[in-house]
Amino acid sequence: MDKIMKFNRIANWLIIIFTLLSTWGCYRTPPALLRIGLNTWPGYEFIFLAQEQGLFAKAGISVQLIEFPSLGDSRLAFERGQLDVMASTLSEVLLAKEHLQSCPPIFYVIDYSTGGDVILAQSSLTKIADLRGKRIGLELGSVNMYLLARALEKSNLTLDDVILVPMTPDVMKYAFYNRTVDAVVTYPPLSVILQQTGQTQQLFSSQAIPQEIIDVLVVQADVLATRIDELVAFIRALEEAVQYSLTYPNKAYPLMAEREGISVQAFSQILNQQLQMIPLAKQRPFFEPQGILEQSLTLMDNTFRKVGYLTSSQRTINCVMSKPVLRATDQ
Repeated sequence: MDKIMKFNRIANWLIIIFTLLSTWGCYRTPPALLRIGLNTWPGYEFIFLAQEQGLFAKAGISVQLIEFPSLGDSRLAFERGQLDVMASTLSEVLLAKEHLQSCPPIFYVIDYSTGGDVILAQSSLTKIADLRGKRIGLELGSVNMYLLARALEKSNLTLDDVILVPMTPDVMKYAFYNRTVDAVVTYPPLSVILQQTGQTQQLFSSQAIPQEIIDVLVVQADVLATRIDELVAFIRALEEAVQYSLTYPNKAYPLMAEREGISVQAFSQILNQQLQMIPLAKQRPFFEPQGILEQSLTLMDNTFRKVGYLTSSQRTINCVMSKPVLRATDQ
């Protein structure tokens, strides 16, 4: 009898152990989400496309895309540690550095603007010089400030010669329609919507300052140190999304255009004429010492300091991190 009871106890323990082992996978801690902050911009649509096509899951990473109404809102969330990665221009990188006292590492280049960022004015204004004393709607703490500063500089004007009216992109449209501002600094899709009215004058665009407005991915320093494999996987998935769009534009473009709220034709025109996507094979020149990124960062830093937008003594050092791109390229 004792032997039977002993056997039953052993059998029961074996059943318990087997059950625990067999259900262990169900209770494992799921992989941490990679929180990506971004706003509306055609170049960022490929990130959404990668999510839509399941490419991040295929790469073995869990990604949460958090969309913000403006670049400034995304930057503030990044500064507060609410994001792991931020899609932004170099302007937001420098402004984040100003507040964080260290430069968030840039680990990927999405695109650069070749005419997408514009200054649009009421039809009665025909040149930048006409903006003297006029009200300019723009998003402070964003690339809007840089584009305006560079445009004014080229016409021998400064920010002191115009009246800055801070506003978010969603307010900007109505401010322009209602003529409470004389001009706005903007980019697609809002620029497309405004230009469709036929009542705007384009006074300046990023085409006049090539490779100065660059869209990048930046990461929290601790995430870079501990989760670099996920960043590499993210880059590879994003590259796959870009290639998918090239192979199947009739499938990819309608999805991305719908999210932007513009026509497929307008979206295609933006990709062909107003921004230049940077595939993985062309990333290296941006990350080289004294390469495109460092040169553009230095120019932007100097411009912002000239207008008093940056004041810290720390210059643009340690902003560029090539390791994730190089690893993604070598795979």
